[in-house]
Amino acid sequence: MRTYFTKTVFIHDKKEEMAVTGTDTGMIVVWKRSLIIEGIGEQNEKRLYKIVTLNNNTSIPNSVEGGSKINQINILTTHNEYLVCGNNDGTIRFYDFHFKLVAWFEDLYFKQIKSISFSKTEPRYAIDPKDAYDPEPEEKSFKHEILRCADFLVQDECAQICMLQSQLFEQINPSKKKGYTIMSGIQSSISAIAVHPRQTILAIAGSEGFVLLWDFMKKNDPIHNFEYFRKVEPNAKNTDGHIFTSIEFTPDGKEILIAQYDGGIKVMDAQTGQYIKLNTPLKTSERKGYPITQLIVSSDGKYFAVCDTNRCVSLFKKDHLQGDPAKQIEWQFTGKILSHEIDVSSIAFGQGLDEQGMPMHRLFSIGKDRRMFEYDVYNSKPDQRLFVLRYFKIEQEALPSSCIWYPKKDSKEGLLLTANNEYKMKIWNPSAQSSRKTCLGPTYGGEITKMKELAVPNQEEKYLVYATAKKVIGLIKMPLDGNPNKTMGLIAHPDEIADFCTSSDGRYLFTCGGSDLSVKMWSIDVSPIEHAIHLGGQDIEPFINLIEGGSEGQIFQDMKDFFYYSMIRSKDENTTKTRKLDGTVPLAELPNLMRAMGYYPTEQEVQNMKDEVKFSVYSDMGDPTTSVDMNTFIRLFVNHRPVYGIGKNNIEDAFKALAGDGSSIQLTRDDMISLLKQEGEVFGDEELQQSLGYLVGKMLYKDALPKDYINSEEFATDLLGFEEFEEGEEEGDLAEPNVNGGYGGETMANKQFGGMGNINEVIPEEEGF
Repeated sequence: MRTYFTKTVFIHDKKEEMAVTGTDTGMIVVWKRSLIIEGIGEQNEKRLYKIVTLNNNTSIPNSVEGGSKINQINILTTHNEYLVCGNNDGTIRFYDFHFKLVAWFEDLYFKQIKSISFSKTEPRYAIDPKDAYDPEPEEKSFKHEILRCADFLVQDECAQICMLQSQLFEQINPSKKKGYTIMSGIQSSISAIAVHPRQTILAIAGSEGFVLLWDFMKKNDPIHNFEYFRKVEPNAKNTDGHIFTSIEFTPDGKEILIAQYDGGIKVMDAQTGQYIKLNTPLKTSERKGYPITQLIVSSDGKYFAVCDTNRCVSLFKKDHLQGDPAKQIEWQFTGKILSHEIDVSSIAFGQGLDEQGMPMHRLFSIGKDRRMFEYDVYNSKPDQRLFVLRYFKIEQEALPSSCIWYPKKDSKEGLLLTANNEYKMKIWNPSAQSSRKTCLGPTYGGEITKMKELAVPNQEEKYLVYATAKKVIGLIKMPLDGNPNKTMGLIAHPDEIADFCTSSDGRYLFTCGGSDLSVKMWSIDVSPIEHAIHLGGQDIEPFINLIEGGSEGQIFQDMKDFFYYSMIRSKDENTTKTRKLDGTVPLAELPNLMRAMGYYPTEQEVQNMKDEVKFSVYSDMGDPTTSVDMNTFIRLFVNHRPVYGIGKNNIEDAFKALAGDGSSIQLTRDDMISLLKQEGEVFGDEELQQSLGYLVGKMLYKDALPKDYINSEEFATDLLGFEEFEEGEEEGDLAEPNVNGGYGGETMANKQFGGMGNINEVIPEEEGF
């Protein structure tokens, strides 16, 4: 096995000069000058004098993470009359120049030692020299060597900097042997961050179980900025049980709630950093716990909820133990339920009014099973599951990714905002189980994974802060309407954004990048967004610019033609009487207009559009809207149509899902017909035959589908009419109107159809965004 040199230092002894080289195996190589009298080598040439083993930790294999060795000597330096070694196992040892051990510092829980620096002050004895005599009279003449050194700084690989003094070596109590911590760096990936609601304190939670409190307004003075609370030392740490996954302050700022990988929740005193001991530990399961993915706290601080990887939602309440007013108040488990069939994407607290008009809390969750659940916050019991008040489906194809209570000050409805992986943001009335608005969301950096409300100083309207799956953080001005000029985003981290939070005054944003070990502090300036809104045009202009070709393009001209034709048709087109057109069409015409433009919404999407129009001013006026004007039609078209069209790859994925084995891309004719009649938005027999007649000109199943087996390629090409889009062919050449289907037939000839032609797929990094 090869041995590598790590560090060399000269020793200026009174008798002779020599050099010492450390190695990665814990040995030192001692070099001296060659002498003529010895007859070895040339005069003054270095020669190997001896090899001394200083580190020989045989209890641990001679390797640590990254392939480095546990016995390796990292630092060699001299101080006073000592050779000082800083080692890979986190220990510091003092030797005299005969390599006899004099003192050692081994119980400090350092990682790999990276630097040792001694003060220029006068060295001090570890104890008074008078106390070094042996107490026995006959041995009183013997005196052991006392460590005498100046104060020194030690830095390890985790950027922890600690000041040590010679007196610490003589301490017997282990708690008093630790030095003074000047700065504690990040030692593992950062999983979550939170800001104190009233002070300039940022809490940082790490995956290895540490919590770091930092005063972000005193960042120029690092000595007093950091307080480090590591309650489980490395030699006793349970790798799975002490990983922190989420952190939140209570609204009064007195407590910090910390969620763990094992399903437990710690409560920390925000002032002292001490964990609060509860009568019953907070955890989501009596048996094996699952990693908690999100923790949220109610606005009054009386409740908090968590969701985990086992698809469960759990609720906790701060109240008198067992409901007895004579007992103390502390956090306690309230209820839990496994509600979703697939992973829970997000949870959110909302506000509402009870039957007496008093404020009450509402709790929601959305999942990748495309459903939204609302839970009973007040009537759930610890020995029972969390009660579900209502649930309904919010998506058909897209997967919900995040939710938040919609901060709309002028609405009398309680609304929940959701985002999905198809770049749409939707506002729901959970009580009515219906949609209130669908908006185009940010289209760079992947889907939105987290949202938070932001109140900006001197701004009447609120903002929404969001993070995406791919390194982007951004702002959206409220209220949501799909205007792209009201949205901005920038690259915040090289990889994922693990968490973000904002200061209570709305001036600063904090982000953490997880494995990149960094926390970034951003100053919030919304003036560029206000400027972009002003330059982007008023009213409907920003939405017209999202249509291919803009206001002068053929698509916009056809939109106007179709709209005017719908107005005429709604007034009876077969008449010679003078028609009075009021600039609107009946709500029932909306699906036909969308299909004429090449967007084929499902029945649920049609209902969502109708509800959006119908209840747009219902909460204010009390009357539903029953007609659509041209501007509303343009907004609905831009906001509801898919960002990216449906292509052959989507058809292939659908066939794999329907086949059940994840690999087959074909179905039997009977299975295909059965699925169309029984799954999703089902077809009636007559409706299905009629649709086949429109597509291929044949209504009978065996004529329209002549083969016993249908694969995805044949379904896309022969049935739907997909054709390969040749490279270099202009997309605009395909956008010719079709009397029977608007842009349906011609746009489906494209490789993808129904998408938005001028939406950025990725954030333009190379352009300096």
